[in-house]
Amino acid sequence: IKKWAACAALAGMTFYLFLSGATIPTQRAYMMGALVIAAILFDRTAISMRSVALAAVAVLLLQPESLLGASFQMSFAAVVALVAVFEARRERYEDRAISNRWYDRLLRYFAFVALVTVIAGLATGPFAAYSFNRIAVYGVAANLAAVPLTALWIMPWGVASLALMPFGLEALALAPMG
Repeated sequence: IKKWAACAALAGMTFYLFLSGATIPTQRAYMMGALVIAAILFDRTAISMRSVALAAVAVLLLQPESLLGASFQMSFAAVVALVAVFEARRERYEDRAISNRWYDRLLRYFAFVALVTVIAGLATGPFAAYSFNRIAVYGVAANLAAVPLTALWIMPWGVASLALMPFGLEALALAPMG
């Protein structure tokens, strides 16, 4: 079933790629996602620095001028940093027994959000400072609040509003979402 779900995800990703106008970050995300799905289909390691390199090559083959753009640089800087940390910490956590109590999972979620936010912020900060002549002072703090809020409150209500839309009842979900 995992492979069937991967194929369905690839179809949805392809639809979104064309719907969004195929910007550089969307192309990068699509290439990375397609490589992860290919790895799932062929029973290989899904997230690796090799897949990041293949995604970069694919984007650069399609639009070589994107190498000089802040979008390409920041997008790949964040992904390279995240994959590097993931690869370095993977072996450390594979053999460890992990508690599945709800509050331990919630704590791990917030710790993971904090780790990802700090890593991505540190990786993209120099590119943002160079390209835009400013540093996002509150970026890390804003993401620490926005990511859990979006994942745990806004998106579930958005999905509920889509489910209620055919019945004309989307306002029931859009009000708490707002």
